[in-house]
Amino acid sequence: MIGKILLRLLHRIKSDSNKGFGIHSPFVFNFVVNVLNEKNGYYAYSEIENVSSSSKQKKYLKLLYRIINYYRVRNILIVGNDGGVLLDKIIPFCPSLYINRIDNLAQIGDVDNYDFIYVAVDTNDIHCSFSRDTIIVIENLFDYRQHWKSVKIAEIPAIFIDFFDFGIIFAKNNFIKQFYRLIL
Repeated sequence: MIGKILLRLLHRIKSDSNKGFGIHSPFVFNFVVNVLNEKNGYYAYSEIENVSSSSKQKKYLKLLYRIINYYRVRNILIVGNDGGVLLDKIIPFCPSLYINRIDNLAQIGDVDNYDFIYVAVDTNDIHCSFSRDTIIVIENLFDYRQHWKSVKIAEIPAIFIDFFDFGIIFAKNNFIKQFYRLIL
């Protein structure tokens, strides 16, 4: 428990600016300013607050909701047996989504059909090629810290954002591999 608290404190100290200062990637700066720090309330925020059990979960669900809306996500793949329990709470507020569920990453097949991949299992084998924009959210990142490191080493042209409890990978073939630490 104390180890996790110290690691969280270290993550806060080493994290990049949550306001966008010092972030040189235009894509990540746009994400921080227009998605992460969005101040306008969405119509579903009151419903999201009703289904959330903690303030941390509210922030996480609101961020997922903003990502889905801002990037106009239409096709979602949820990986994991119990994966997407949190994501299931915001899906009713996002119209016209196509959702597919699989048990493990070995069943992925063609990832080009999905805009958004939500991974709730061991992430050791994300080694895919992406021909279009794909957003990958990995939950329980603290529990899978070693696997996050192996995913970062993989040859995925992507931007990796570490929020300590979860990670977001923006994958696209024309991206240069970049790593950021942010705080939610």
